[in-house]
Amino acid sequence: MEVTDNVMYKQTINSINLEALPSYFDNEITQNKNLELFYAHLSTSPITFFKNLITYQYTKLKDYQGALPELRKASLVKTRRFILNLSKKRWYAKMVKWIAEKYIDPLLSQLFFKTYVSRNEIMHDSVEYLQNILADKTEILQEYYIPRNKLIECVKKMGILLKNAHVTTLNSSIRVVHQESNFLNYAPQNMFAIVLYISIPISHPSLTQLKQLTKDLIDMVLDLNGTFFLPYQLYYTKKQLEKAYPNVNTFFALKKKYDPDLVFTNKFYAKYA
Repeated sequence: MEVTDNVMYKQTINSINLEALPSYFDNEITQNKNLELFYAHLSTSPITFFKNLITYQYTKLKDYQGALPELRKASLVKTRRFILNLSKKRWYAKMVKWIAEKYIDPLLSQLFFKTYVSRNEIMHDSVEYLQNILADKTEILQEYYIPRNKLIECVKKMGILLKNAHVTTLNSSIRVVHQESNFLNYAPQNMFAIVLYISIPISHPSLTQLKQLTKDLIDMVLDLNGTFFLPYQLYYTKKQLEKAYPNVNTFFALKKKYDPDLVFTNKFYAKYA
């Protein structure tokens, strides 16, 4: 387990248009030497869907002398959960949710002095309000990695695919991914990750529709020299897997060599190897 120091940050929240993100990232984010954490939330409102976003920046407080605060529970859990669950069924609730993220959350942060937060507090952000209490719904998480110069094109195409599929996108975030050197490498260069949090009805037609949407999203990302995260639902084809991870068959051969009796296995290995 790799650990790092728990330090205090100043939180800055901004709202920008999607088109402005590349220059904003190059000029405001990468040039700030004290900035250590950054991510963005895409709009899931029907009006500004995947066109606007909120950026969250955390700058290290070098001269902070006080004691680090204890971790606190998330505020307004029941209210947040109510809005989130309502947005799974009502289009106007998606608008309310975005307005709350864009205007109310920053205001509450100022009122409750949460503009200064510890690294652990950011990472600890409670997910209690994400608890699903709707018996006829389930949530799906997906993650795609895209070269930084292809971000705008990818987000626009992704928005169209999601709209045409008529799924409910509850949340979508953009995160920074640095070049990796894993054997099955999801980031052969510096990339952005686009995370999707989708709600669908629990039914065979919905699952069939989601499988097709996933394949379409992966094809689009692969055409832009991107990759996708393997440990989620196994909706991708073997051909898509091999295109995203060209050495996957070498990986399977090594797995067979070092574990011929399948002491360790899972559904991913059973389906694709």
